[in-house]
Amino acid sequence: MQAAHEAIQEGLRQAFPVLSVMAYESLKERVACPAAFLNLAALEPGDDVGTEQLAVRIRWELHLVMHFKAANVNLEICALVGAVSKWLHGNRFGLPAHPAEFVGAYPDEWKPEQRAYEEWRIEFEQRVYLGASAWTDEGVIPQTVLVSWSPRVGVDYKPEYTEVTDAELPTV
Repeated sequence: MQAAHEAIQEGLRQAFPVLSVMAYESLKERVACPAAFLNLAALEPGDDVGTEQLAVRIRWELHLVMHFKAANVNLEICALVGAVSKWLHGNRFGLPAHPAEFVGAYPDEWKPEQRAYEEWRIEFEQRVYLGASAWTDEGVIPQTVLVSWSPRVGVDYKPEYTEVTDAELPTV
């Protein structure tokens, strides 16, 4: 999770050098704008791929903030939201993960007490697998696939097995 936070933040800094990029910050003090605050919003179950890893969908929130006195602040923040959303969608951030999926972008009152800022929230998801895989990539890759039909299975029936070729199963 630490690597994901750092990779997304660093990617944002490189793609959008004008942004002050932070994670889990609050607007208690003035912040250099435009700014982006990255937050992990949820971990939801993903599809088990048989590796004994925890498959999860990570839902991220990225809050984009501009000072309300910026020239054309409403147009500027909308343009930034569009550009950042496009950059996020399909991005892997250099991680061994599925590409990010854009969920939506919405005007936001992330910190309503801080009305000196125009704020938008971008939501995106990414599927990842937590933990080590049970598969070590060691051993022998089968070169031949053989099939048989129950009850005629096992070593004693090996001569009766049929080789599968061209991804077609033999018929009975």
